[in-house]
Amino acid sequence: MSRAFRLRCLLCLVFLSAIPFLSGQTRFAVISDTHIGAGGASADLRAVVGAINSRQEIDFVVHTGDITEKGRDAEFGQAREILGRLNVPYFIIPGNHDSHWIGRGLVGFEDSWKTDKFFFVKDGLYCLGLNTWEFGHIAPETIEWLAGAVANIPDAVSILIFVHDPPDAIDNWSQVHNLLRKRRAAVIAGHVHKSQVLRSEGRIPVITARASISRGEAQPWGFLIVDASPETINIREINGRALPAVLSPLMLNNATALPELPEKTFASFGAEILWRKDFKSFVLTAPRVSKDSIYIAARSGRMTCLDLRGNVRWSRDFGEALVSRPALWKNRVYAGTSSGKIVALDTRSGREAASTNIKERVTSQLAIFQRRPGRPALLVGAGTGRIFCFDAVTLATLWTGAGATDMIQTRPLEVTGKIIFGSWDARVHGLDSESGREIWSWTENDNFYYAPAGCVPASDGTRVFVSSPDGYVSAIDLTTGKTAWREKATSWESLGISPDKKSIWVKSRIDEFNVLDSVAGKLLRKTAPAQGNGDLFPVEPLACAGEILFGGQNGNTYLIDKDGRISKLFSMGPGGVHSVQNPKRGIFIAADMDGRVVAFRLKR
Repeated sequence: MSRAFRLRCLLCLVFLSAIPFLSGQTRFAVISDTHIGAGGASADLRAVVGAINSRQEIDFVVHTGDITEKGRDAEFGQAREILGRLNVPYFIIPGNHDSHWIGRGLVGFEDSWKTDKFFFVKDGLYCLGLNTWEFGHIAPETIEWLAGAVANIPDAVSILIFVHDPPDAIDNWSQVHNLLRKRRAAVIAGHVHKSQVLRSEGRIPVITARASISRGEAQPWGFLIVDASPETINIREINGRALPAVLSPLMLNNATALPELPEKTFASFGAEILWRKDFKSFVLTAPRVSKDSIYIAARSGRMTCLDLRGNVRWSRDFGEALVSRPALWKNRVYAGTSSGKIVALDTRSGREAASTNIKERVTSQLAIFQRRPGRPALLVGAGTGRIFCFDAVTLATLWTGAGATDMIQTRPLEVTGKIIFGSWDARVHGLDSESGREIWSWTENDNFYYAPAGCVPASDGTRVFVSSPDGYVSAIDLTTGKTAWREKATSWESLGISPDKKSIWVKSRIDEFNVLDSVAGKLLRKTAPAQGNGDLFPVEPLACAGEILFGGQNGNTYLIDKDGRISKLFSMGPGGVHSVQNPKRGIFIAADMDGRVVAFRLKR
């Protein structure tokens, strides 16, 4: 080691050691993207915790999400055990990996840490943590909570907002910005795995934290130490190397000078809007509709029944999360809760008609099929990968299938005596509908990240079709479980089938539509992109008189006409639009993640 290098190290350490003695400062650590479950991640987090515990001057720790790699209970448990060794308090929010990208996994997070947000004050510094859910979106309940918290914070203080996704990746960030713009504030995020200070004209300043997990010798484990005063933030990165990296100091803007950002609101372009309703509650699945009713299950635990004029018929609060789309049969609507309770409600009154409990998280969409003439059965998929079949009248258990080894998210499909569903185990499973015995399982890409878990399978009676995040659409022989054809379609998990079963419709990641021949997989036609950038929001395209309706991650609802032209019908605001529903001829229902519901007709 040269004398000059030693001198640089000494000067750096002297400068850093002087920081905490500056007046009015709070020192804390930021860890992020620990990805417990990935190779070596547990050892890296133990090293980070040990390094933090060796520094007596740290007041608290914040973890900015992606705690786990796959959002599994065992990974949450291991992270909780390691973080529990910290000598100082820690505060934690989830990331996209913790939610399985669709919110179901966050029940496991909440079992470990009870809440997905935080608010505390340390030495006059106000710290708030927000959950950015899947795809970078903040739930309306969280926006409301933040508004209440900010309203009670004195003007002459500094606010730190902790999120997983950086603001530029959060589709409704303008709502947060506009709440904070009259205050002195800064944002600390994760997700990008890189330590950096971002300054943008007219924006609240942003710090992104490096991933705490190591990436070989080129990037050892590490974390940030932040020294915050009312006016400035000093950041340094501590890692497995001897010399810490110092990031440039960040001056907190006088937020009264920041401009208000425009917020995306409702706008109609090519549809006749019949009515709109806003529940301001996070909704993970499309409504279930009948010829005269609409059933909406919010993650908060409330199910609401509307008539086709938008009037509330009844509402019921289950007191725990609803992450599954309801099922409907005659005068009953079925719900499944995060604790495993299955409830049949009377469609007219909302009163409970029957119930049972699988004592596992209900994570799939619920589905009804005719197991025998006049005897409907209810299918329920769980977070463990087990699938349950109940008599729809009595809710008596008919069978339990155990083909999958990870969470079931999709809506199971019954066809030709088989139950078909994808799972986060990266496989599509075919079970005997009478016994629940597995007949076959299929995969062409045995990779968790390319699992066809969100795609609702479709079938022509001979083959079953799925779309997966590796960009392929696959046809599987229903009898053998073998691949019939496989076609690259830049797809994610959005797939539908025409009423005559001859065409497969695939929404790509840029809202381009590929129409494939169902027999051979041949490309029949392709539309221009509707959105033009990433769209990971899985929907089922709706067929109506030769036209296709679908929702986008950007909050828009689109129509593809018979000539393949795409037009935008309306924009609901930020947040993905679920599968469009058609309860009655000429009337359509669209709903988005924030609980906004729209009834509309097509202009002719």
